[in-house]
Amino acid sequence: MEYLQSSARYRLVGLLLFAWGSFAAVLGYDLKTSYDQAYESANREADSLTQVLERHFSVVIDKIDIVLRKVARSYSPILGGAAPMPPLTQANRDLLDDLGLINEGRVRSLRVVSRDGEVIFNAGQGDVLPDIFVGDRAYFDRQKGDPTAELVISEPIFSRFTSSWMITLSRRISLPDGAFGGLVVVTIPADYFEDVFATLNLGRNGTVALYDTSLRLIARQPQLAGEFGAAYEGFEFHEDLAAGHDTGRYQMMSWADGTTREYFFRKIQDLPLIVVVGTAPKDFMEGWWRKAVFYELSIFALLAELWALLALQGKMARERITFLAKHDGQTDLPNLLALEEHLGRALARMDDGRSLALMMTVEIDQLKTVNNSVGHKAGEQVLREVATRLRGGLRDGDMASRGSGDKFVLMLRDYGDDEQLAQLAHRLMAEIGRPIKVGLNDFVLTASVGIAVYPADGGEAGALISNSDTAMHQAKAKERGNCRFFTAEMNTRISQWVRLQSDLRKAQGCGQLEVRYQPQFQITDLKLVGFEALLRWNHPELGMVPPSRFIPIAEETGLIIPIGEFVLREACRQSRAWQDAGLPPVTVAINVSAVQFHQTDLVALVQSALADSGLDPALLELEMTESMLMQDVDHVVEVLHKLKGAGVGISIDDFGTGYSSLTYLKRFPIDKIKIDQSFVRDILASEDDASIVQTVIAIATRMRMRSIAEGVESAEQLEALNGFGCDEVQGYLFSPAVTADAAARFLREHIDV
Repeated sequence: MEYLQSSARYRLVGLLLFAWGSFAAVLGYDLKTSYDQAYESANREADSLTQVLERHFSVVIDKIDIVLRKVARSYSPILGGAAPMPPLTQANRDLLDDLGLINEGRVRSLRVVSRDGEVIFNAGQGDVLPDIFVGDRAYFDRQKGDPTAELVISEPIFSRFTSSWMITLSRRISLPDGAFGGLVVVTIPADYFEDVFATLNLGRNGTVALYDTSLRLIARQPQLAGEFGAAYEGFEFHEDLAAGHDTGRYQMMSWADGTTREYFFRKIQDLPLIVVVGTAPKDFMEGWWRKAVFYELSIFALLAELWALLALQGKMARERITFLAKHDGQTDLPNLLALEEHLGRALARMDDGRSLALMMTVEIDQLKTVNNSVGHKAGEQVLREVATRLRGGLRDGDMASRGSGDKFVLMLRDYGDDEQLAQLAHRLMAEIGRPIKVGLNDFVLTASVGIAVYPADGGEAGALISNSDTAMHQAKAKERGNCRFFTAEMNTRISQWVRLQSDLRKAQGCGQLEVRYQPQFQITDLKLVGFEALLRWNHPELGMVPPSRFIPIAEETGLIIPIGEFVLREACRQSRAWQDAGLPPVTVAINVSAVQFHQTDLVALVQSALADSGLDPALLELEMTESMLMQDVDHVVEVLHKLKGAGVGISIDDFGTGYSSLTYLKRFPIDKIKIDQSFVRDILASEDDASIVQTVIAIATRMRMRSIAEGVESAEQLEALNGFGCDEVQGYLFSPAVTADAAARFLREHIDV
């Protein structure tokens, strides 16, 4: 009996030891995860800080350079003898007014130096004209010896006049005949940079420093007495700079204090200055160390009292370190986390039954097009302008925040009934819709808006934000540039959308996507002249999914790129296969989406598909919507001419539904204009639609293009189009889109082989 009790005790102890070991492993994993999260969060904060400092110093130097340019221009005739030297006091007053920087502490003095290196003018430092010679300074020699030199930033130098460290910014003063007349110099004290650094929250052991590209120290926080101007060898980022990298990170032990830090460096634009921010693990890991000690003590306590392990393991608190960034770096708007906190506080203070808060999600519809056509920097400029317009359209107490990607989320208070809310939404959409100039391009954007109102659409911040986002997606699905209020039924539609997106990702690999072909006829004799390749999705459960449901999903998720390539290659292959089977050659038309056009090398893709299939380029026609061609017109023209040079035909699809700009149309190498079926449908019942169709056909004829009408469903429509002079037609009057085999039979029946 005693043996049995001992055996049971051993088994129990073994079980508890196993439980303790498992628990210790879980704690170890949690510590590892917490460490990684804290480490990466601190590093993101440090990298973000280098970006902030780069922008700040760039702005300061740009301001100073404006003054340097002005002074250099004004002193050119003076030093050339064409104008008298102004009185010193009046000149000081004028230049100080222009400079506007000395009082801010950024600039210690502004000096004009003669060609001999003598200071002949001084603004700042009490306007005392120092009796110093700068002709032996390296920046003076560079400006004097290089007529093409522009803004020159010196190495750290020790001032002979103020006995302090500083850097200089100088510009050459060229005489009217181009000869060297002297230079204008601004001095920036090193303690200015240190004052800026002192405002930063670096932790007890963090550092921030400014070097020139020769790795000479200009400023550091904490300060290092006697180290200014010293050049340091052995920095790990020296090789990165030599290789042309402007940013990077590395880890090393500091030679100054022996602390190991993670360092982030960033070159300030095209200037010879580098900002370096270092974070010490001992700062951002304090919470983690407390957790580690707590875990260790807990484990040893559990070893001493195994039974207590079972009681304590469910109560163990898991502390997590989070570093919350409260604003978006691109737009300076609060981020969603800040918005949720603000909204939560507002809801907590709200009286029962009073509609205090509502959420409005705004998504910029064409931002991806801007990024793809003219680059992400232009896209960031557009985002900043949109943020400014949204802020300007709100009242005090409202809040605009930046969501993910191209979304903005607004919190509004006490806007009254739905009609007033809709009016506000349309005012904001109108503001966003005003042209935004980026470089040489004017972008006209639309916005889709979703609105959720407290408390009907959600009792807490997360639900309100989520539901306003759902309403926005429904507005966008209906028609871009639209506004919708949230309803409970929308969540069902979103679930369906998510399912279709998931299924669409698998559809191509499972053979569910197929290309079908709708015949096109010459209107005068109804001769078959080609096919339009149209994508169809045969879902295993839903059956045939309409393109109007899955094409927008493909475009929004980027799936349209591989799907579009599949359609292009399959249509080219099939067209060649018909010819190899003895059927006569006919044109095959393929739709190209805006995402394909702007995100891929379309020309290379088309040439590859033609080469792989062996199809004659003259038998391939690419259809593109007119609204798609209006973004970054110069790039569009270049691509279209390359496609034409490759022998491919170009058609404008859905003509008349978008911009319809003849100014742009004449620049495009277009072969054919397709008349949208919305006009063809009512051609007999609407004089306006009939007039539009006649006008489009007349434009095509005058510009030596062919015209084709889609959606022809009756003999009367065909007769009217023939009377208007339309060249080609397609539609259900003749045939829907059919399989490749059915299209082959169509060829045999309608063309004399």
